Amino acid sequence: MLSVVMSLDIEDIFCLSLSCRHLRYLVEEERFCKATVMWGDYRDRPSANKTTKAKASFTVEAQDALRDGGYPRALRRLAKRYCALSQASPYVVGELGLADSFIFVGGILCYILEARPKRWLRILDLRGPADMELVINIPSLVSEAVPRASKSRKYRFKVLYHANGITSCLFSFSMSEPENWLLIFNAREQQIIEKVLLDSTAKIFVRNTQHYLYYGTHSEDGADGHRKWVISGFDIRNRRWFPNKVHLSNIVGYDIGYNVCFEIINNYFYGVSNRTAFELEEFNWTSYYFCFRFPLDDPHPRNVQEIDRHDSWRRKHSEGPIDDRWGFMSLEQDEASGIIKIIESRREWLNGGSVSRRTYYTKKVYFNDDLSQQQAISRPADQVALQTGGYASEDDDEESPASSRPDGEADDPTPQLRSPHDVHPDESSETSLIARGQIHLCSYSSCCQTFLDLVNDAPKDESNTQCLRLRTGHRRLKSVEGSAVDSSPSDDELTIDNKIRQTYRPNEIHTWPKIQCPSEPDLGLGEVYQLLNPPNHVGYVNAMRDERSMIYASGEDSKKLKTLIYLSFDPATKLSGMSHKRMELGLGQLDGSVSPKKQEEGPGAQHISVSDKPKEPVIIGSPQSQLPPNSQGGSFTDNQLRQTLPNPGGGAGWVSVQKAMHHDMRGKFGFAIPTSAG
Repeated sequence: MLSVVMSLDIEDIFCLSLSCRHLRYLVEEERFCKATVMWGDYRDRPSANKTTKAKASFTVEAQDALRDGGYPRALRRLAKRYCALSQASPYVVGELGLADSFIFVGGILCYILEARPKRWLRILDLRGPADMELVINIPSLVSEAVPRASKSRKYRFKVLYHANGITSCLFSFSMSEPENWLLIFNAREQQIIEKVLLDSTAKIFVRNTQHYLYYGTHSEDGADGHRKWVISGFDIRNRRWFPNKVHLSNIVGYDIGYNVCFEIINNYFYGVSNRTAFELEEFNWTSYYFCFRFPLDDPHPRNVQEIDRHDSWRRKHSEGPIDDRWGFMSLEQDEASGIIKIIESRREWLNGGSVSRRTYYTKKVYFNDDLSQQQAISRPADQVALQTGGYASEDDDEESPASSRPDGEADDPTPQLRSPHDVHPDESSETSLIARGQIHLCSYSSCCQTFLDLVNDAPKDESNTQCLRLRTGHRRLKSVEGSAVDSSPSDDELTIDNKIRQTYRPNEIHTWPKIQCPSEPDLGLGEVYQLLNPPNHVGYVNAMRDERSMIYASGEDSKKLKTLIYLSFDPATKLSGMSHKRMELGLGQLDGSVSPKKQEEGPGAQHISVSDKPKEPVIIGSPQSQLPPNSQGGSFTDNQLRQTLPNPGGGAGWVSVQKAMHHDMRGKFGFAIPTSAG
């Protein structure tokens, strides 16, 4: 059975366990589930090829299981998350609060609520019970960090990043001249870690771990007249800046998330760009990725590694033009193998066709001197030169020296072949009917071969209405043998589209929630639509997501107060006060009961939210700081916050603990998956 399971993915293992009561142990027996999730081997010992066979070693679920030993729960949670993502079926949908701006990183929500002269930054951890949240008094924080700024009446405060309990913010004000400060603090410990006066804030970004922090700006003037990226590093433990800055002269892109991205993965800082020259693109131009990394503890230029040119092939421009409005790019770690991958979406008119198509491309990242990675991955020899590519013709094989253009962008004489596993086209006819302005979030989950869009399906002639829905496209292998395509490539004569059709079934397209029937409106479904499109807060949408959830802000205008809507695909997610309903996977059918009060209000009732004026937080260390437990007798988050936050020892602090704002929001639904579907 272990040999059989090793040939299946997480979802198939879960479905197999449901086929017979005698196979329930596949998702319930501790040692078997540990072998499935972590090792790919039934023995509790390391093996040379364990990373190759592991199903989910690099997931949050697996790391939680390492701490508490709950491998069966981790396996079931993974399977349900993948299934919910691929079939557009969130487990939880709810209002989290009101905000003027927000960011969402790794399950942590940071949102700012302004009620001048008071301003609050609230930090909510959605990975746990999410009953309490940290509240930062922004004027008090900036007065302590930059005392002279207290004399300035107008200033700008923006959250840039949050990870490992450390928050980085951009604080700008003007006295005799403008000043821009990067403020780095740990709210739980009520500690300002570092503050630095910035020379530039152009395209500023921050990434950090528990011990290291890096920020970059697109501000350095290059010799060619173009701006370049420059990155500075900070050692948090020793409270010192690294003397060497990293100057990225080969990185051309400047829009993070579109043509360039930066991430910290494991103990390295990674960066990637899908462009490598400022020159105009010509016919038969060959495009490459530029990808680099350096160790976090020593960002010296001699330690910067770049991806080999054979492994950085992207596309030939003779494949057709690109509609840049639809593009996005990310850098992530594969949940099963730990391999670093570039994910890019492109809408192209392939081979001169009259109809454009959106395609999601995956590119594995290899560094030549990373011996441990190559031993674990057992990369095929033919994959070095032939892993990528695909639409090239014989006319594209004209040999020209790599040095004839900057960064070796001459035509590559080696024919390139893409693997069908790395190319996921969206061939549905309805995609061509959706305008780019109707899609507020485009994303791709390689863990379950699914693309996910947040689409406004409101009629085009009704510009003042909003009807947000989820749309996903999921594909599955035709057979287990199809997974071996990389090691045994198909004939070169076959096009990449034919290889994909031979290897994968057609995309399964799912939308959620289902369309409301005008003649027989569903009251429960109307409530869900009203929650997704809060009255008096429609028109402007800004969305962000991680691997297990999504948050979007909906409001009349980008500068006005907005409602934060939360959708989670993690079955472990819970919010206090949820109304439980049932739905059919991928369709959003509701058959649960609705509370009597909701039935009386009807689908057209006014949406009731928390007051626009935030409640006054309780300052830590004051007599009011001992907040009463909630109706459920307190939670781990509540107790943890109170035990770890220090007493400032008199005076007004800038951090407080408050009941999460979502407690005052009415709209929170939890959806149960039918037993037959797992």
